[in-house]
Amino acid sequence: MESMAALAFVVFFVSGSVALNQFDFASRIRPQLVARILIGRLLWISLPVAVLLIAMLWAPNCDIIRGLVFVPLFPVVTCIFAVSIALVLVAYRRSVLWLIVIGLLIAVAGVVYDLGFHPQFYSYNHVFGGVLGPIYDEELAVRPGLFWFRGLTILWAALLMGVASMKITQRPAVSRRAAKLVIVAGVTIGVVYGFSSPLGINTSESFLRSAFSGHLKTEHFDIYYDAASLSEPELRQWEIEHEYRYDQLASQLNDSVSARIQSYLYPDADTRARLTGTRFTSIAPVWLATPQIHILASQTDGVFSHELVHVFSREFGMPVLRLSPVAGLIEGLAVSLEAPGGAVRSNDRVAASVLFDVQEPEQLAESVAGTLSPFGFWTGRAGVSYEVSGAFVHWLISEYGVARFKQVYASGDFVDVYARSTTALAAEWTDFLAALPVLHVSAAFSATRRFGTPSLFEKNCPHWTPPYVRDLTLAAAQLAEGDSTGVRSVYVALQAHPQAGTLADKGMSRLALADGRVESVVRKYEGLSSDSLSIADRLLFADALSLIGRSSAASRAFLSLRNSYPVYAPNARASLELRSRSTGDSSLVKVLVSIASDSTKARDIGALQELNSELVESGVLNVARLYWASRFERAAGNEIAAASLAVQTAVFARDLAAKELSEETRRTLVFRAARFAFMAGDVDAAFLYGSAALAAATRVGDGSAETLINDFLSKVTWTNQYYDPEYYDIGSDGSTGLNTTR
Repeated sequence: MESMAALAFVVFFVSGSVALNQFDFASRIRPQLVARILIGRLLWISLPVAVLLIAMLWAPNCDIIRGLVFVPLFPVVTCIFAVSIALVLVAYRRSVLWLIVIGLLIAVAGVVYDLGFHPQFYSYNHVFGGVLGPIYDEELAVRPGLFWFRGLTILWAALLMGVASMKITQRPAVSRRAAKLVIVAGVTIGVVYGFSSPLGINTSESFLRSAFSGHLKTEHFDIYYDAASLSEPELRQWEIEHEYRYDQLASQLNDSVSARIQSYLYPDADTRARLTGTRFTSIAPVWLATPQIHILASQTDGVFSHELVHVFSREFGMPVLRLSPVAGLIEGLAVSLEAPGGAVRSNDRVAASVLFDVQEPEQLAESVAGTLSPFGFWTGRAGVSYEVSGAFVHWLISEYGVARFKQVYASGDFVDVYARSTTALAAEWTDFLAALPVLHVSAAFSATRRFGTPSLFEKNCPHWTPPYVRDLTLAAAQLAEGDSTGVRSVYVALQAHPQAGTLADKGMSRLALADGRVESVVRKYEGLSSDSLSIADRLLFADALSLIGRSSAASRAFLSLRNSYPVYAPNARASLELRSRSTGDSSLVKVLVSIASDSTKARDIGALQELNSELVESGVLNVARLYWASRFERAAGNEIAAASLAVQTAVFARDLAAKELSEETRRTLVFRAARFAFMAGDVDAAFLYGSAALAAATRVGDGSAETLINDFLSKVTWTNQYYDPEYYDIGSDGSTGLNTTR
């Protein structure tokens, strides 16, 4: 797509100038001449397209079919438009300079109008065709609006040719036909522009708001959401999250946002792509007049707080654009202040990258300088750019204060604000990292994974998702919903695929377990080294061993799998340990491997054993059943039932001996009970279990967990102080009972 946009841009100026020159030398301009020149210009496009096709011999194109579709959409339509402008310029005796000015004006003004005044992240253009979405989106959205817009370009070309004909011709009949063409094309253009938002050409704020069925007002936010996809407890959590993070950032930055913030919670990535052009990239467009955030409703981790930092930064950014001239400061500030996620902290990860030779100290200083340069941040690896700039900004604010940081954020002049160059500041920072007394136990592992991820510019075909990936993703989504209809045929069709075959084979193994064909799965993996198997393969093999009664072997397989996960993934480790302790419960395993909805699985586990507080004597098996029942209830949207079961899980786990369940898993289950209780609206239980989890994390010195739990307890305390459940009610105007009156 990018190559076709670049080609269209060149085609506009080359075809337009050549056509203008040919029209100038013609003694008389007739329709036949216009057609001949236009056909000649269109044939010329085949030359660069042929070069691109030949280049595939040594640089294969991943999506040649879709690329060829963009040939008529981008360069061909642009060529017609350029020739029509050339014809008008000849009719009014204007030089090629006018063509250049008009082309540049349309190219720039179109982007400014689309992105500068609309909550959208795509821009269609008469000159270069368009930009389909943000650079970081790995699967760009081809929306219907693109086709409508290029049709609009053809209409403009027809109108311009009509205007030129009226000026050039001396025959009244031809002039009348041209006038009719101008009128019809003009009226049609007006109608299309009038419906530009419904057609997908632009996304206005009013149209975007109308696309959401739910609207929630809080003190600082207008939250727009899909009422069918969010339960009342989930909506309440989002309400609390919005206002709590606002208060938190207002305190940290000693600032406030000068206008109400529009927060858009999209039900899924496809909906966001359809409305705004961005599928996987969450964005807070600070340059728009209205502060706003665009995220998925499922992104309940640090994504919202990250984007909210960007909204706050509007208040001290450059005039008009409200940005910093230094990209590293823009993202570095957001990373440094985003909500903790429980993973390894940026400081630990960056320090470990030096300590364990992931990168040299000199490289680290260069990385800082790179992220603070105009283009270095975007061209470098995202893992390096985000982590390094985040850790550096965190140190910069801690060392020199937020007031001075705001100054450098707006100006980008470090020498003026800090009386030090970026190189000198980077050296101070690396000295600080070298002096850190303790690093997270998984810091080196995390740094290697994070910093080793290639950037978008290092990937082949960065904006292309192969069809087999789409098929496998759809199949996985269907299985997650308990629907295996059609999934088997997808897996069978892909088993022979060179890239997808392995994944399709895993899917067939999962279906085999659900169907009771367990022996075939055992034979497939028996005798293979665990080092040669993926995590998914090892999980399938362990389940199969459980189902055929080889409990000890299955337990060892699950524990081995658990130990392959880093300690900053406590939920996965706890889940796998519980699997290892319940391999003898074939009834539970059958439910876990079944193809059924979450609510059905929760009901099936409940049918295995009465789940109530009288079952203290049932031991670790009861803990496992309670855990999985609560997990499925939560996934099904039954927050209150999930919270009750999660609390029971923590209570029963607490009484187990260490040989039955590890301290780490018990601690994880206690914090899980706190989070589930908070989701269900029980603030007291959330604080009780959260405090217990914090004490346990402190005992073992898990700094990342302490940071995460402290943040959680801070939110619980804030909620208890400012939120009155008795008055919680969503009124007809969208207002709620969140009491933030100080």
